[in-house]
Amino acid sequence: MRVLDEDRAYAGGTAFATSLSAKQLTPRVLGSVCAALLILWTALYLAMAAGMLSDPVPIQLVRVVSPLLAYGIAMWLCGGIAAEYRSSRDLRTAWILLGGCAGVSMIRHLFDTPLVDLVWPGYWSGPWSQLMRELLAAAALTLLAAGILTMAEAFRRMRLGFSMHRTDLAGMAGVLLLLGLVLYFRNDLSAARVTLSLAKRAQLFSQVMFAVAAAGCVLLMRISKQMGGGKLAVAMGWIIAHIVLRAALVLSTTLQAHLNKSLPFSDFMFFVISTWAIWMFAMAAASRYQVSLTAAQQAARWGVVNSGQLIGAERI
Repeated sequence: MRVLDEDRAYAGGTAFATSLSAKQLTPRVLGSVCAALLILWTALYLAMAAGMLSDPVPIQLVRVVSPLLAYGIAMWLCGGIAAEYRSSRDLRTAWILLGGCAGVSMIRHLFDTPLVDLVWPGYWSGPWSQLMRELLAAAALTLLAAGILTMAEAFRRMRLGFSMHRTDLAGMAGVLLLLGLVLYFRNDLSAARVTLSLAKRAQLFSQVMFAVAAAGCVLLMRISKQMGGGKLAVAMGWIIAHIVLRAALVLSTTLQAHLNKSLPFSDFMFFVISTWAIWMFAMAAASRYQVSLTAAQQAARWGVVNSGQLIGAERI
């Protein structure tokens, strides 16, 4: 009896230790962090507009720290989710790819700031900044689409069976319409003004990957709902919102360039919306990770361990 108690105590301690640091990373908490960063950035923005702040470095730092924090959290949580699927190679690969998307996105934002000029003089005003931005964005979106499609293929192999609804088809049609509009105005995309043709091609490729990933998310959301809902459906909803918001920002910027007219407070609104879009990716990972946290707490309570792997977790 004493040995059993010690085993349960060990299992509980292990589960508690692995989940303690992520215990508070719920979508609501991440949304609060995002809101706090936006409030800080807005205060700095208004201070600069009023002439109270002349140094642009603080506001640039917030613009860099926010996506690094969001994607860093997402990468960490995706890694934790992937570790659950030791017996399912496809689902493990899918979450590793999503974590890779977050990691590449972190690198992209490290190079997508004028602060790089401090170590690479002339970088921001030269063609390399646009090239790095578009190549890294294309790589991140390719990993995102690959992760979503790999997950969909994993569920297809389970032969669970599902049927498409009209709302699913309407969602996919909306994604294709958005893609068509962006491609129609492709000559007004930001990379179209760059002399490097590789940057232009990478930006167009990114828009296609946007559409592929969004369509895959619609499919996965339908599968998860027909399986009884669950956190996967919530996570896919956050990723769809992440993709649609980013695509809408691209289209909005393109339309402004095409009309040669900027909307009032366009820079301010672009940062606010893009920040929420970025944090939505972290919220998607946090939504799915809460399943792992609940399973770990139950295993810690009952001392359920199977070869070092927690059992009883919802696998969706």
